[in-house]
Amino acid sequence: MSNSANLLGSPWSSLALHLHPSLASRRIQRCLERLADAFLPLPAPSASLWWDEGHPLHLLLGLPRAALSGPTQEIKSRAHALLSQLVIADTQQVAALDLRAIEGLCQRLGDSASDFAVQLEELAALPAAREQVRIIGYRDFQAALYRTLPNLSAEQPLRLRQASWRGTRLFLENEAATTLALASIIAYARIRGIAVEVPAQIQCLSLDQAAINRLQEAFAVYALPNAVWNHPDFVQVLLGLKLDYARLPLPAPGQDLEWLLLPNEVATTRVLAEILERLGAAEVIGYLQAF
Repeated sequence: MSNSANLLGSPWSSLALHLHPSLASRRIQRCLERLADAFLPLPAPSASLWWDEGHPLHLLLGLPRAALSGPTQEIKSRAHALLSQLVIADTQQVAALDLRAIEGLCQRLGDSASDFAVQLEELAALPAAREQVRIIGYRDFQAALYRTLPNLSAEQPLRLRQASWRGTRLFLENEAATTLALASIIAYARIRGIAVEVPAQIQCLSLDQAAINRLQEAFAVYALPNAVWNHPDFVQVLLGLKLDYARLPLPAPGQDLEWLLLPNEVATTRVLAEILERLGAAEVIGYLQAF
């Protein structure tokens, strides 16, 4: 471990750095500057077909208390109370939704060939889709539709999701067994200009700007990759300065970013926040405010 990290861990430095923030800044900067290349930006919204593409803000809805970790229960409880208010949900009942309006899927297929799909037509063109259902004419289309969606009614509507950070795209809560057939049906309906109206229930998620402001007043929040979290110098900064913080993992395909929440009222955590931002750590509050 580096000499600068050892200095942070000594009993004298823990007290001195709390009393002298400028000393804290220099010591922490020296420890962490080698990590600058490890910081990653938060992913920008994409036109992906998949609900879980990008930063998984939907996981904040109904966030369990056990999702957060950290050295003190008080900080974790405060952080959870604020984080759990960020995403709000509204449910809409739609009597007649045109199937052609569906542009995304909630459940991946477990097939790498489909992971980069942007449109349902791309799934419909896969060999596996053509093996599952062949739609040559209108009769094939009708048969596939009734076979794939046999029980649709006002009591059993099609279930979809929408999120403000994903624009207006509607994502179907799909089942793996029928996904390729449904993609083929929608692709055919679009090509032939066939309107197919079905009852639907849409869960609409959005970010609460007032809740974002409350989080900003209480915490500085950064998204850090595992390469930073696991680096001994960063661990030593957290432990050596006895910092209060909360940690929130938000798992998503191709990502390993976890949120670090630093309480604003503590001088040393403010110093760490300033250094993280200077070194290029992804700042979460501004990211949320952009939606």
